[in-house]
Amino acid sequence: MPPLKNVIFSSTRQWNPGDEFIQFGCQNLISNLINFNSILFNRNPQIRGLHDTNHPFLNANHSHKFNTSVINAFIGKYIKLNFWDNSFKNNGEYSTDFCVISGSPEWSGRRLEPLFKYIEKNKIPTFFLGLGGNKNLNQNTLSTLDWNTLKNAKFISTRDSTSQKALAVLNAKQLPCPALFATNSTKNITTLKKIGLVYATNKSTENNRVTQETENHLKYLYSNLMQHYECELICHYVDELESIEKDFQNATYHYHYDAAQYEQIFKQFDCIISPRIHGCGIASSLGIPNIHIAHSDRSETTKGFKSFLHAVDTDFNLIRQQIEEIKLNMHDLNSSLISHKKTTFNKYIDLIKNEI
Repeated sequence: MPPLKNVIFSSTRQWNPGDEFIQFGCQNLISNLINFNSILFNRNPQIRGLHDTNHPFLNANHSHKFNTSVINAFIGKYIKLNFWDNSFKNNGEYSTDFCVISGSPEWSGRRLEPLFKYIEKNKIPTFFLGLGGNKNLNQNTLSTLDWNTLKNAKFISTRDSTSQKALAVLNAKQLPCPALFATNSTKNITTLKKIGLVYATNKSTENNRVTQETENHLKYLYSNLMQHYECELICHYVDELESIEKDFQNATYHYHYDAAQYEQIFKQFDCIISPRIHGCGIASSLGIPNIHIAHSDRSETTKGFKSFLHAVDTDFNLIRQQIEEIKLNMHDLNSSLISHKKTTFNKYIDLIKNEI
């Protein structure tokens, strides 16, 4: 067997399952073409702060000096002296064949600076897959390092029209987000038995929460749905557990710290309703028809998942009407999603296979 290639994936771990759903999709694409070792560039803000790039101690070449020293024993109580996460380390020396920037909204900026400098220094072939977030970022607003990394990329795909417009000059292709490929399996559905309701709250951590208006609408919508259908709730982030137990007493809810477990969680349902974009993404990957409660300008991404979009103030009766339409056409919708996933996957493969 020939040596495996080393591939760096930029994503997060233990932060937002949606980021990991995108990464799973990217890995499934690449694994269709080659066998490889995965190295994670972990953008979890708890692990890699925005200002860590200038931190004198977070350097793989000398951090070992502080592991057992008196300095670590005292100063280490107050200042982070080491980088112990099992992921890419600043100034680490790796044999890297190429890099994949998984397209969560953070695909540029200070947190990525160490990786982009490493790419530039070592001339690492790079792929940007599913860039989005409706950021109006272009050569005038991005740093020189960010723009040059994009300009030198082997391939760029975007998942929304704003990002596509900004990056069209770099020959970017607008395609559905790779979260559409998050799972290798699909579910065959003929009838609607149980609905999964993805929960979100304003009381969660910044960048993992929704507005109070959205939270209030979800409570109104989900409470009504539970009176007419068999429903269970799904949480993506640990902060949601406290609120969900107060808002939906005695209701069944699902949560797991490991994003990989959500394939089996979502598979229990025949329809998903989600304010989280990539809750819709993993549902579509499984072939499960889904409704997105659109609460931000990033919601355009769900069009690539063939989700049904409804604004955050949509009346319950209209959502119920949508569910009944899904119920009547369940087999066709399920088959259409499975076909869409396969067609889009093959389109991606055709576009990147000659660059790897």
